[in-house]
Amino acid sequence: MAGEWLLVLRERPEDPALQASFAAWLAADPAHAEDWRQVERTYDLLGLALGPDAGRAAAPRTSWRSRAAAAWLPLAGVAALAAFIVLQGGWPGAARHDYATATGELLTVDLEDGSRVHLAPQAAIDVDFSGAERRVGLAHGAAFFEIARDPGRPFQVAGSHAAVTVTGTAFEVHERAAATSVAVREGAVRLLPRGGGAELLGAGDWVEVSAGRELARGHMPADHVAAWLDGELIVDERPLGAVVDDIRPYFQGYVLLYGDGLEAQPLTGLYRLSDAENALRAVAAAYDATVFRLTPWILVIAGHEARS
Repeated sequence: MAGEWLLVLRERPEDPALQASFAAWLAADPAHAEDWRQVERTYDLLGLALGPDAGRAAAPRTSWRSRAAAAWLPLAGVAALAAFIVLQGGWPGAARHDYATATGELLTVDLEDGSRVHLAPQAAIDVDFSGAERRVGLAHGAAFFEIARDPGRPFQVAGSHAAVTVTGTAFEVHERAAATSVAVREGAVRLLPRGGGAELLGAGDWVEVSAGRELARGHMPADHVAAWLDGELIVDERPLGAVVDDIRPYFQGYVLLYGDGLEAQPLTGLYRLSDAENALRAVAAAYDATVFRLTPWILVIAGHEARS
């Protein structure tokens, strides 16, 4: 996840909430700091400089051409890291986890209790059944859980910002850089936000818990939960930047958004994840944004403001 943090910070350098979330993530676990040091070592090997304010860059200019020219130096680092991540099939630190997937890879894991976990691309979990509870830690990405019923031994899935406890049901958990989200397809789950009260979620309910402990909630058709299992991304009034984030793990490279306000624009639609580049182009087309490759590893989506 350290590699993801660097790429996101590069893209949104002036976002104070993101900087605060990054600081909280870094302090939350010594393993996070080790992942970050691994990214720094990767940069050293690539002959690039990575300072303590990795996400901070020069203020944007009004001309798209001048902005692109000014961005070449930091983008060289982003391109190198993106290539490193793609060629390694994941992200720094992925090999430390019990199960992990590479870019574009899906994996089904059958657990010893009869439960089943489906991992989306660029996801990682750790399994611990040694105690009174069955525990799975979701370190990165999205996973869909089909839990074997055992009332005497609850099943818990833990993310950075929330945990879920169940006895037998089917649900999705998505661990992002700055939030943990949960959506239920069948049955009910008990959501435990870090530092907050418990909530009960039923079929079709979803909740997202941010690093700042803010909760967003809603409801969707239950069969839309984890639609990526069928190769689809179903979007209902979500920010364009968040949709791009959900497509990124399926794309062999890095996606860069340019254009003030572009990432916040609302988007509704259905996108096929089997062709991630076409899905990204369809996302861009919704707001007449231009799509082009800056390098073989970087796809740029440039909005009107960025091109003016």
